Amino acid sequence: MIAFPLSALAALLIAGCPDDSSLVRPTPGPDATTVTDSSVAPDSSTAPKASLRIAHLLPILNDPAVDVCIRSASTPDAGPVDAGEDAGDAGETADAGGGGYVLPPILEVLGVPDGIKYRDVTKYLDVSPTVLGLIPPGPLKAIFVPAAGNSCENRIGGEIDLAPLAFKVGDRGTIAVFPLGIEGKPTVKVLGDLPKGDASRATVRFLNASPVATLDFGTGTGTSFAPLAESVGPGKTLAAGLGYVPSAALSNATVSFRATGSDSYVSAVGVNAPAGSLTSVFAFGASPLEILVCKDSADPVGNRTDCSLAKPDAGGDAGDGG
Repeated sequence: MIAFPLSALAALLIAGCPDDSSLVRPTPGPDATTVTDSSVAPDSSTAPKASLRIAHLLPILNDPAVDVCIRSASTPDAGPVDAGEDAGDAGETADAGGGGYVLPPILEVLGVPDGIKYRDVTKYLDVSPTVLGLIPPGPLKAIFVPAAGNSCENRIGGEIDLAPLAFKVGDRGTIAVFPLGIEGKPTVKVLGDLPKGDASRATVRFLNASPVATLDFGTGTGTSFAPLAESVGPGKTLAAGLGYVPSAALSNATVSFRATGSDSYVSAVGVNAPAGSLTSVFAFGASPLEILVCKDSADPVGNRTDCSLAKPDAGGDAGDGG
């Protein structure tokens, strides 16, 4: 039972967004939206596993907490199972409660039974070689379901096309789910993550997970704004490759982004990113844009990465973001 769902989680990693070179090394299907980044950086641990986490930045799924089910795209989907149907009848494939979805919800099996809510980033989750070996080859399909239901029956929204996944032992990555384009199509960007930072400086990565806005990202605001990157398009990071940029250590700093050409800022204040630390910053939402600052090097808080949120109507205060 545990082996099956873990393959499921790996499958979410494939959901896609358009452009960039990739960790996933996908071959998108005709309807897949796939954004891929450079190869996932190897985990320095000697333990045989892959590590991944999920960032839920998709506002249309802001309630309830959700989990994910996946299936091979080549397996017919019978649609949601009616409450009166018996999936255990002779001749039927035992499934997790939804026609065609034979793997139980991913996060529940990976030890996150409460699922994930909008604006959450899970902690890094270990995926064993056995589970990686169970990932169905070829294109996949995914659905969101309510968390803690141990069932793929009660779908939230439609299916999402997923490109083939090539996730292996030693890989470490973040899977960010967010809307892209004017229509806000649910998209997944798979990012390769560093296992640790540079001891001599802070290391920061910014992802523009907003649907359409092109953004500038940096420190300070107004005349003191010092850009780390400008004109970062939707679905893009600060830099090529893994997307990280070096930074002087930050102490009680203000981290901000603005729409390119604008003088209005969304800021997180009190950000601390010491030398040796890794920090991820996500800009997401549409109206208003919000900023999430995550301490990737810090211990998790329960099943979540230690992150702080700021948005314009919160006074720009994200607390201690580093």
